[in-house]
Amino acid sequence: MIFESVTLNLYLTIFLILASTTTATVKPANIRHGNYSIVKGFFKHTDNPSTHHDYKDNLGLNDNTTWPELKTKLDNLNSESPANTTYKLIYLGRHAEGWHNLAQEFYGDAYGCYYALRNGNGTVYWGPDAYLTPRGIEQASNNSVLLKSLIQNEFPLPQAFYVSPFSRCADTMNHTWYDLVFRQGYATPIFKESLRESIDCGTAEHRRTKTYLQQRYPTYDFEQGFSEYDLLYTNPLYNQTGKVETQNGMYWRAKSFSDDLFSSEDATIVSVTAHGVIDTVMTKVVGIQIGLPFDEAGIVPLLVKCVVDLNDKGDQPIDTSIAPEPFWSDFHTCDSQVSYTTLPSSVATATLTGSVGKAVSTASDRYDVTTSSSKTSQTSSANASLGPQVPKNLTYYLSLLLFLFNW
Repeated sequence: MIFESVTLNLYLTIFLILASTTTATVKPANIRHGNYSIVKGFFKHTDNPSTHHDYKDNLGLNDNTTWPELKTKLDNLNSESPANTTYKLIYLGRHAEGWHNLAQEFYGDAYGCYYALRNGNGTVYWGPDAYLTPRGIEQASNNSVLLKSLIQNEFPLPQAFYVSPFSRCADTMNHTWYDLVFRQGYATPIFKESLRESIDCGTAEHRRTKTYLQQRYPTYDFEQGFSEYDLLYTNPLYNQTGKVETQNGMYWRAKSFSDDLFSSEDATIVSVTAHGVIDTVMTKVVGIQIGLPFDEAGIVPLLVKCVVDLNDKGDQPIDTSIAPEPFWSDFHTCDSQVSYTTLPSSVATATLTGSVGKAVSTASDRYDVTTSSSKTSQTSSANASLGPQVPKNLTYYLSLLLFLFNW
């Protein structure tokens, strides 16, 4: 009875907060080029970015600040600022653990130059479009638990949601925000191509078709001009050019997203779920020179100021003439004897001169992305019970079992 009362009060609080927010709309707009800076004094990670912070501790909010005070400050900044200045509170998030992340840890250096170019190792599949592992589902679900606890402290919910067009990001967003926002139908997440992972050769970075995403995420929307097929994928196994995006290229892509967001989005509180590298680059764009690291399923709030030139009609491309390096570089293949290491010390080191990978699980354990359901992957559905009550180390090694069972 007590539990039911607490749950009812929680959802009533969520309803009242959502009802008081402005419904987010994405309107056509010319994209003005903004100059960005961080408003300090509210978050530990923006006040002292060189120090590691535990974002699970109130999402890094300063001890002398409350969420209602932050929301009031945001509203006042926007109401008192000149016409060329806008402030937004951005909850910048990284996807939870995907199968490609597990493969990276398992294979080491050999993943980036060899295994990443394949869809999997014959048993476990990380491409195209890697899904979440059971541990990843748990990480994202734990986000939801954390945010529900913050609601009691009047945590301001996002009014708009933007997400990379990859399943691991959309599934992370779902597991994080569904109970808080999406269940009530107050917001429609929007897929943005500019939020994708670094454009390179890995099959995990090969986007699914628009049709597939529409079927898997029927309540999501797409930015204008979103293509049916992935026109940016550069795997040299299929593409003779074999070009990969540089950090500089990612910087200007992140800058383009930020300009778009501040030009076309009315909402002042926004959730963005993307990938670790583009997230770190995004923090550089908005004024954190050294960039912030992102853990799996991490959520980092940023209070961002944007100043534009009102004479800017938004009809000119970003001036990248000051770019210190090219947008693209050549893909580098493995050395002939590159080795991979495995997590347990008892497993022997092997070289790439051997087979692509052993079949290390039974057919019933196989992670097959071709037969996923419309909402979550086959593996995600099968392991949906692996929620917060399961210790992290257990779900972690359950994921690793697919790699290690037959060694």
